[in-house]
Amino acid sequence: MEDHKLTAEGREKLEEQLLKAFGKLELERLARRVDIELGHIAEGSLRESVMRLLEEVLRLGRLKELVRMARRINTTHLGLNKVLDGMLPRMFKANQIADLVKLLQEAGLPWSLLEQHFWPSILPSDWRGSFAELQEERERVEELVDVLAEFADRDPLGRASPLFEFVLRLCKGLGAGGVVERLMKWLESAALALGKNPDRIKAQGYQLLGELYLMVKLERVTVEGFRVEAWLADKRSRFPRAIYQEERSWKLEEVPQALRQIWRRRELAEPLKQLGESKLTVEFLLPRELLLHAVEDWRVLPGAPIGARYQVVVRSLERAYAEVRPPLEPELEDLPLASTPWNEKWRLFSSSPQPRSRPVWVRQEADHRGARFFADLVLPEVVCLALTMTPPTISELTLRELIRHCLVNGMPMALWARKPECSDEEIRAFFDGLLKDMSQLPSAVRQARWQGFSSDDAGHLGKHLTLVWDDPNRLPADACPGSDYSAPGQMGVTG
Repeated sequence: MEDHKLTAEGREKLEEQLLKAFGKLELERLARRVDIELGHIAEGSLRESVMRLLEEVLRLGRLKELVRMARRINTTHLGLNKVLDGMLPRMFKANQIADLVKLLQEAGLPWSLLEQHFWPSILPSDWRGSFAELQEERERVEELVDVLAEFADRDPLGRASPLFEFVLRLCKGLGAGGVVERLMKWLESAALALGKNPDRIKAQGYQLLGELYLMVKLERVTVEGFRVEAWLADKRSRFPRAIYQEERSWKLEEVPQALRQIWRRRELAEPLKQLGESKLTVEFLLPRELLLHAVEDWRVLPGAPIGARYQVVVRSLERAYAEVRPPLEPELEDLPLASTPWNEKWRLFSSSPQPRSRPVWVRQEADHRGARFFADLVLPEVVCLALTMTPPTISELTLRELIRHCLVNGMPMALWARKPECSDEEIRAFFDGLLKDMSQLPSAVRQARWQGFSSDDAGHLGKHLTLVWDDPNRLPADACPGSDYSAPGQMGVTG
């Protein structure tokens, strides 16, 4: 709801219901709750006071706050709440909201605990509000529950609404006890009143994932420059909304500056502060030539690079957008056909990663030129290219060709080392440890990178690892068929 979208008819209806629902004293209380100086507003008749209050609210852009506060102060007036629900819809009834607020306040739970479970419950979202300006904890709790209640129902997406999810997360964090019992009773009652199955909602509590995924896309817009965009999601979501979009070009060496701006975004900083660095996976969506770049060595904070702090993987920009923007490179023209094997391989891997899924090894030049290599690429259980050849044994041109074969054949993962003149046996033994449990490969690579960073050995393989980890279910909104994607220039390049 935006203040400037309040029509003359809507304003008239709101005025009439405020007149019916509030006396002069309650109206003054409402004005104070939206942080408006009473002054001349309290003068004159009740109707004049209502009109002046609305004028001031609209001038200051606080209509949404007024709606929330009016709901809280008068939860029983049917006419008022009908108008307010039309302006700021929510699936929960006023009495359900009031009961939960009362329960939370009586439980005496610390605000830090409530806020900790608030942020992951609303992901992904574009909420940009703040609780910092509310001085009283009672007001913070009311605001938190109101905000959660205003989010749209996510049941069609197989996920509980943010308010239900918040209660589930809170119960999971508390473990057991009287407060948990009361919260679960509230959830059951509210679900039944909304015509929902409480058992189905409670079952989603076992699937709650306190994990964050940040996708950072680099797309070439000039010969030397890239546009940087970023999306944030949880594990079960696609990336619906960009949290960072700047209409400017960054040179490759300047990209860490853009990353530092992303890390300062509140949408990322708040949930990351609550969950911790170990819960963040950074996915770089890159054009093919940058898949060879050591992006994990970039720094967003002083000290350790991002590859030692977080799980960092790279993904193919061309393959992600192949269905909405066919690649212009002739050697990648078959990428739109890769969607089927890509999805099939990932589906098999995610349903039973061990022991069926396996890598295909390329340890010498002949390994990727024979019929056996191409036959392996077709098998659904072959999901990862494990390359032990390093420069100068393998040229950059050959590596690009190998990447092309992987992309067009739907291979979702690839692992290689950039360390020069390292023996095949050394890399094979190192990779065997990383690939022992392929479902944990990003975590294993992060641990290896941390060990490499903390080692004085410049040749430690953890300093030279690239991991392609490309989940076809996790794409930006504009990469999905039917989106209105528009490329910046020809193949992203302008003069």
